[in-house]
Amino acid sequence: MAGRVGQAPAGDVADLVELSRLLVSVADRSLETASQEVSLSQFRALALLARHGPCTGGGLADHLGQLPSTMTRLCDRLVAAGWITRETNPDNRRTIELGLTPVGRRLVKQVLTARSVELERILARMPAPSRARLARALPDLLVAADGAEAGTWRGLGYVSV
Repeated sequence: MAGRVGQAPAGDVADLVELSRLLVSVADRSLETASQEVSLSQFRALALLARHGPCTGGGLADHLGQLPSTMTRLCDRLVAAGWITRETNPDNRRTIELGLTPVGRRLVKQVLTARSVELERILARMPAPSRARLARALPDLLVAADGAEAGTWRGLGYVSV
């Protein structure tokens, strides 16, 4: 049963709330390692393009749960930064596709590498049996969090390096 606003969550939920706070901090610090300033919203778009390849602005907006007008403004900033391109689709000249530039791809790799290094440091501080239990439980948690079928949770807009 969900608690009322302002009440502290109980048990496992309280632990997950604390874990989410810590993981947001890890994500934020990884963005700070980027060679250029990048926001979380910008990074999510870049990471999704890195994972799935070129797509339309509407497709990117759908994947990220954003309004098309919001995505247009975000993409304007990504193009100006030199991280993505807008190109006419050769198979359908009415469609504009967004794609990563080499600079954008390097930025995604740089941020995710920094994030992975910090997460590995955290995991290394765990006792081996606890780390093994976590490794067995994480896939189920990730599927539940994404609301997707097993094996598809990586569609959250993030890519491995």
